[in-house]
Amino acid sequence: MGKIIEKIYSNTSIMVIKKSIKNVHLKVYRDMTVRCSFPLSASEEYIDKFLIKRIDWVQKQLAKYKEANGADNLECVRDGSCVQMLGKDYRVFIREGKQVVQEEDGKNIVLYTRWSDDEKRVQNQFAIWWRKKATEVFHKILDELFGKVIAKYGIGKPRLKLRAMKTMWGSYAFKSNTITINDYLLKANLLQIEYVILHELTHTRFRQHNIEFYNFLTIHMPDWKERKKVLDTQIAQGIM
Repeated sequence: MGKIIEKIYSNTSIMVIKKSIKNVHLKVYRDMTVRCSFPLSASEEYIDKFLIKRIDWVQKQLAKYKEANGADNLECVRDGSCVQMLGKDYRVFIREGKQVVQEEDGKNIVLYTRWSDDEKRVQNQFAIWWRKKATEVFHKILDELFGKVIAKYGIGKPRLKLRAMKTMWGSYAFKSNTITINDYLLKANLLQIEYVILHELTHTRFRQHNIEFYNFLTIHMPDWKERKKVLDTQIAQGIM
C-alpha cells in the first residue's frame, strides 16, 4: 500500500493513494469513505483534474448510501436496519426469544435472541449467521462450477475459505489449493458470485492474469465483463 493523502473536493474527502498499478481505481465505500488509487507516475495536476471531473458521481453515490440509512453495514446491525443480501434489500428485525435463531422470508431477516438489549452479542449472532449463509451459497456455486468447468482437467477441488477482506473479492492459493472468498460478496446476486468463484477457479489452471486466463474465462462465461461491471458499480461497491 502506498502513501495515503487526504484531498478535499467540493467539501468531499477523498483518500488518494499512489502505488504500482497501471489504471486508476476510484471506489465509494458504503461506510461513506472514498478512496482513489493512482499509478506512481500520476502528477498532482492529473489527480486533481481526474477527481474534479468525477466529484459529482462520487457525491451521488454518497447520497445514495446515506439515504439507505445504513444499508449494507454488516458491522452495525440494529433493529430496523437494512442489509443487502444476494442482490436484494432485507430489513433486519431483532426480537426477544428463548432460542437463538434467524429467519428470512425474502424481504426480512428476523433474529430471535436472548440478548436483544446487548448490541455486541446481537452483532456476533448476526455475523455467525451471515458467515454460515455465505458458506452455504458459495459452496453450492463452487461445487457446480468445479464439476462443470474444472474437474475434467484432473485438478482436485479447491478448499473453500471465507474471510472479511477490504480490498479483494477472492484469492487463490496454489500451494494449498484453497480459494478464499470475501464474505461481503454475499451482498451480490448469484450472477456476480458465480463470476468471482469462476475467476478464482480459473486460477487452478492459470496462475497469472494472462491471455490464456481470460480466454478460458470468456469461453466458460462469455458475459463475465458485464457481471464484473455490475458487481463493481451497482451491487456491492467498496472493493478495489
